[in-house]
Formats: sequence, C-alpha cells, structure tokens
Amino acid sequence: MQEGNAYEKEDTACALTNMMQAAHALGLGSVWCNRINGNHELDTKLGEFGIPQGYRVTGTLAVGYIKGELPPGRIPKEGTITIVRS
Repeated sequence: MQEGNAYEKEDTACALTNMMQAAHALGLGSVWCNRINGNHELDTKLGEFGIPQGYRVTGTLAVGYIKGELPPGRIPKEGTITIVRS
C-alpha cells in the first residue's frame, strides 16, 4: 500500500477479504497473516520483491490447497433470528 494513504488499513482489509472469498470459491483455503505487518526487516527488503519505494506491507495473505475437507459452514441454531441493521 502506498504510504500516506489515509485509509490504507481499511483498503487492505477490503482487498484481502475479497481475495479470501475468491480463493474459497476456487476451493482453496486462505489465512490472513497479520504478524508480518510492521516487520522492519521485511520493509527494508521490499525493493528486492519488486515493490516500488514509498510502499509498505499493510497486510499479507497465504492461499493454498487445504489438507482434508473444508469445515462445514455455520448452521444457525433453530428458532433464532438474526437482525442486521444498517
């Protein structure tokens, strides 16, 4: 993400969420890896990975084939109601 973007974390969250949904649709597993954020050692090597100067890591995602079956989806408890308000 380009440094100085006022919404860099929010933009990253939206992008990674969409990527996770796309991976799931393709039968792949994914995990959001936050521990790499703010890693000074990585930030100093971004140029080696083709990242232009003035950019930094704001989120990372691991995507791959899962081992075994996908876990079952959430099944709402019978007789409950979910209200979503905007």
